[in-house]
Amino acid sequence: MSIVCDACEGKGSFVPNSSKCAPCGGQGKVRERKTIKVDIPAGVNHGTRIRLSGKGDYPTVGKGQPGDLFIEITVGEHKIFRREGFDIHVKAYVPLHIALLGGYVKVPTVDGSVELKVKPGIQPGDKQVMRNKGVKKLKSAEYGDQYVTLQVEIPKSLTERQKELLTKAFVEDTEESSSSKRSSKFNEEEDSSFLKGLFSKKSKK
Repeated sequence: MSIVCDACEGKGSFVPNSSKCAPCGGQGKVRERKTIKVDIPAGVNHGTRIRLSGKGDYPTVGKGQPGDLFIEITVGEHKIFRREGFDIHVKAYVPLHIALLGGYVKVPTVDGSVELKVKPGIQPGDKQVMRNKGVKKLKSAEYGDQYVTLQVEIPKSLTERQKELLTKAFVEDTEESSSSKRSSKFNEEEDSSFLKGLFSKKSKK
């Protein structure tokens, strides 16, 4: 009758405990923590999983190839941008004279600030779309859009001169036009120069 050797468990050889490698305990491998660099493709979203072949653990017993490492992406919040799918939402602050007359304001994008053309007469909360300024779509050459919410900057205080000019521009002129129909108040060039000069500089607090 044949029996299995208690020392080698049928393997034909064994390593005495006194000769075993202290770090691995005779297993031929040790566990260690490693930091690796991972390339994140453009367009990944919250919860996206990335698979790194051969970057996982080796088998705990016996020989074999290492497994795979799976990384789950968590997209953090940003203090300026808000993401919805492949679109980006952002706020832009518009000086009052540009809100009234139109013009250009600087808007942040993920690629840097760009100038956005603002139409005359915008209202607080109006939105404008910047096509293809959003997030790059995963495995595609296309981009999402960027939605800009316009916030009109209303001066918190005015100088006496500014109050006088505003009254003349809006209150007196409105009353006069209601009693007698006029073809025009100021010509367009004068209006633009007047309002721009009124609000292009900060009011005294």
